[in-house]
Amino acid sequence: MTGIDPDRSIGGLTDPEVQNFAIEHFSKEMPLIFASADIKDASETHVSIRAGNQSIHANQALISIGRTPAIRNLGLENLNVPLDANGLPALDPSTLQVNDLPIFIAGDVNGVRPLLHEAVDEGRIAGYNATRESPECFLRRTPMAITFTSPTIAVVGNSFKELQQQERDFVVGSADFKHQGRARILGTPHGMLRIYADRHDGKVLGAELFAPGGEHLAHLFAWSITMHMTISDLLNMPFYHPVLEEGLRSAIRDTDRQLEIPARYTQTMRCNSSPVE
Repeated sequence: MTGIDPDRSIGGLTDPEVQNFAIEHFSKEMPLIFASADIKDASETHVSIRAGNQSIHANQALISIGRTPAIRNLGLENLNVPLDANGLPALDPSTLQVNDLPIFIAGDVNGVRPLLHEAVDEGRIAGYNATRESPECFLRRTPMAITFTSPTIAVVGNSFKELQQQERDFVVGSADFKHQGRARILGTPHGMLRIYADRHDGKVLGAELFAPGGEHLAHLFAWSITMHMTISDLLNMPFYHPVLEEGLRSAIRDTDRQLEIPARYTQTMRCNSSPVE
């Protein structure tokens, strides 16, 4: 498998298979230009943009430029601790404390997980620890990154890139939604789902996807990872027909086939009182 091209990154995907699938799909809907863009001319009625060797003329432009930590005028340079390229000090994500200082950084300020539901957790953690003599460690929720495109892009738990950097021994199971029943009924028979699991114990580690109903599938993955479930555990879960979640089951089965010891239905679904062969 070839590595992902950082100059063609889309939606935070790090799995080259999912990324290339998404790029190919979107390219059929609209032109994609992976290059720095400059506004050459703009007025109340039109805008001209230059990107690479192409020029685009339009009535309006929607510009998404991301988020940066809101640290201006906080005086962090006076803490006498090293700051990174973004002007932020190192902090413990489980306590939100800066070094051993009585300072805790939460939410949009720290830039760790700039999402509303994460900021709520961080506010509670920082507020709690700020009132204690010694800060306490808190478990963080399974990370989810969702881009509300159509189909949906999502990265849950450990990304493909993170697992490679950790040098984890993992397997990858996949499913294509081209022939998935419910996706065809809905008129959205396109998408790719990739699951990552530990090769030896089958523990679910993460997933990346570009699929219809992806935000809902992402939550199922996040809950599974939070509960430390294995591929065998997921195979025991009920799946209705016809639903998009059946695409998830296809990927689970593909993952299971690659495990060191694949699960067997006659074992996983056997009554507790029945002898195991």
